[in-house]
Parts: sequence; C-alpha cells; structure tokens
Amino acid sequence: MTAPVLMGRGFVWTLLGLAVAATVLTAATAPFVRDITHLFPGALPPTPYWVPAEGLLLYVASPVFAAALTIMVLAPGVLLVLAKAGSTAGSWSSVVAKGFLVGYGLRFLSHSTVKLAGGALSPTVFWATEVLLLVVAAGLLLRRWERDGIPRPQGPLRRLLILALVPALATLVLTPIIFWQDFTEDGLEALEIGWSLTHYVVPRFPSESGFMGLGIGMLSMAPPVSWLVQILGPVEAAARMPVVVYLPVLAMVLLGLAETGEDRKVGVAGEAMVLLVLAGFVGVMGYSATYDAY
Repeated sequence: MTAPVLMGRGFVWTLLGLAVAATVLTAATAPFVRDITHLFPGALPPTPYWVPAEGLLLYVASPVFAAALTIMVLAPGVLLVLAKAGSTAGSWSSVVAKGFLVGYGLRFLSHSTVKLAGGALSPTVFWATEVLLLVVAAGLLLRRWERDGIPRPQGPLRRLLILALVPALATLVLTPIIFWQDFTEDGLEALEIGWSLTHYVVPRFPSESGFMGLGIGMLSMAPPVSWLVQILGPVEAAARMPVVVYLPVLAMVLLGLAETGEDRKVGVAGEAMVLLVLAGFVGVMGYSATYDAY
C-alpha cells in the first residue's frame, strides 16, 4: 500500500489563513451587503441586473461576501474533519461534505447552549461563537499535524475553487432575486423560523402553538437562516443566501458520489457538467413564475 501524502507546513497554514481571512471578510463586507437590501425600497431600476452606479456594492462586496461566507461556514468543520482523519483523509469532496455537517452540528449545539442558559443569539454571541469554533478547530488541526502529520485529501485542488467561485457567481447572477424580490409565503415563513432561533432552540412560528405546519424540512432549514439573520439582520437576503452556500457543497457531494465504488476520476468536463446541472436547477427554481414550482 502506498503511504499517504502528508500535508506540508505551508499547506496547513494556508488552510488556516484562508479560514481566518474568510471570517474577517464576511464580517467586514456584511454591512455593505446589508445596504444592498435597502437600495430600492420602491420600484426597481429599468435594468436591475446591471446597475453600474452601485457597482462596488453589487459586483464587488456582494460576491466577495458570498464566497467568504461559504468558506467561513465550512472552515471549522473541515478543519476538524482533517484533524480527526485516520490513515487517509478520503477525497476533498468527502471532507467538504462531512465538514459542512460537522460545522452545522457544532453551531446548533453551541447556539442552543447559550439559549438553554437563558441567553439569546445576538450578533455578538454569534461572532464570538464563530471565533471560538475556529480557534478550537485550528488548535486541534495544528496539534494533530505536529504530532502525527495529516494525510492530504485526494483529488485535484481546483475543486476547492468551487467553494468560492460558485457562490460568488450565483450571487452575481441572482442579485435582484436574492436582495429585492418580494417574498412568497414560504419565503416569509423561512425568515420567521430562522429569526425565531434568536430565542428558541427549536424554530417556531408566530402562532398560538408555535409549531403548526412546521415540517421536518423547515427544522433543518432554520439554523442557516438564523446565522444570516445575525450577520445581515432580518432581511430577505437572510432567508435566500443560504442557497449559495449549499450549492458548492452539493456540487462536491455529487462529484464524490460520481467517484464512489469504482476507480473513476471525474475530470474537468465532468465537473463542468455537474455545475451546469446545478445552474439549470437554480435557474428554473429561481425564475419560476408560479408559486407552486411543481
């Protein structure tokens, strides 16, 4: 059996630097993205997909925020998955997929602990949690690397570009829909249940029981919306931006599934096909003219 290739010092510190930079950029660009949601309280401009007067906000701050947000969401989980890897780390696709789930679970547990202790999930608490999770994950990664070394995940590094480019491009293309399109009933419910996690461990509706009509899908959807509520405030984009985070994760999962079970490697053409399929799905759902997309 061939010995696994271990991560070098430069590679480990590059991963940590990207995680820190993504967290800082997310916090730094959030106020500008928040401003985008309030640009056009009335009628939209004649060409809402091209508004050069607001170019810095729409075509610089917005895609940078989307890319940084995605990497920030993934960073603690990915670092922990790498820190706990066995003799092999698997593929980058599996590391990203597992990292997303680990980060999701850790945020849910840490935020729930604050609320069970009688507190509330405020922006200050949210960012303190993000810093704490990142510091702990980075510390465990460095400890494992210095003690045993860390096997480098298999697969081309170009796939990591998906994590930044896909959310950035999706945000650029869908700018009017993400920031200015009126909510449907489902969109308003998504914002409400995400906002409710400011005080509750389990999402609730503003009704007598709080749980009427609350489905399993809504339970899993609410935490990411609540994260965006803390970052951007209770605006439409808070309920829609999680989609741009899911897209690159879904792309990595599909690529990983395509390479499972056989000695098969998906090349650039296969990666492009996966991204085109996702783009088609988002386009159909995003631009559906009916309330019932089915």
